[in-house]
Amino acid sequence: MIYLEGTVVNQIEIKGFSDDKKSEKFRKQIKSLRSVFHLSQMDKNLDFAAADASWKKKDDHSLVYLFLTEGFSPESEICSLAELYPHLEIHHMIISPNGKGLLLYFRYSGGKLSEKTEQTGSVVHMLGDLIKGGFL
Repeated sequence: MIYLEGTVVNQIEIKGFSDDKKSEKFRKQIKSLRSVFHLSQMDKNLDFAAADASWKKKDDHSLVYLFLTEGFSPESEICSLAELYPHLEIHHMIISPNGKGLLLYFRYSGGKLSEKTEQTGSVVHMLGDLIKGGFL
């Protein structure tokens, strides 16, 4: 887990499903009775659950999850999930608007990290203000 300051927004998009049936099967695997985004349902070695996650399915059958964490982000768990499902492409955006303001973006394809972007400063603070207006 990456440790960050304050409330952290996580958006995870999982792409690569050929149809709604496969997307729905994956979505049901990642959900437990108490959580909408529960990675230990996928593999017992992944210890992360976000009880208040929102999700939606896009037209291309991809799944998008949005949830808040306090002071950390499950980047290493998402990396492990990508390794377990190398046929999927996973995008993970982390916004930590407190302190110096930090936005991280990770893209995994073929089970490996293929892109990492980091942004700090006023743009992230503005995103934080926007998010706080709608989520916090």
